Amino acid sequence: ERANGDIDCLPYVVANFLAGIPCIAAIALVSTVLVTQLADLNGFGDFFLNLLLSLIAAESLMHLIGAAQPHYIIGMAVGSGLFGMFMLCEGFMVPESDIPVGWKWGYHLAFHTYSFKWFMYNQFGGEDGGLVGDAILKRYDIDTEDTTECIVVLLVYTLVLEIGFFAVLKVFHTGKRN
Repeated sequence: ERANGDIDCLPYVVANFLAGIPCIAAIALVSTVLVTQLADLNGFGDFFLNLLLSLIAAESLMHLIGAAQPHYIIGMAVGSGLFGMFMLCEGFMVPESDIPVGWKWGYHLAFHTYSFKWFMYNQFGGEDGGLVGDAILKRYDIDTEDTTECIVVLLVYTLVLEIGFFAVLKVFHTGKRN
């Protein structure tokens, strides 16, 4: 379609992003209903918003990887590797204070970090955290958490990844046939 001049990158990126939101929202809603009810978790609304923003950021990352890597299997491997590294560096398996200096960049780069901190604070922070909530947060170096910061980071992450998706399409996918 680009070769014929029928569509440009920006409308495609915006339409692709907007078309994915209802399905992502449905996945987040069903998951939130099941998980919060079965596990008796705190804060249905916060859990849903956190999961929704995390899934949107993950989808945006896969858009960028998919555009940058034309081979489907290699793109899946790169995405899986990045998500695996993000999970290792998010602060769950190894709290931030115990992450080696050479891997601190992974902690700050991973959007999982901000999602994890938000989930943890939602469950264990404040009066709803129970008797050991503060101790659990302290164990994971989440003494004080600003959920607004986590929201903003996830939104900015999504925006930057979608801009990257647009740039890769604009530069490398010209629509010209060889």
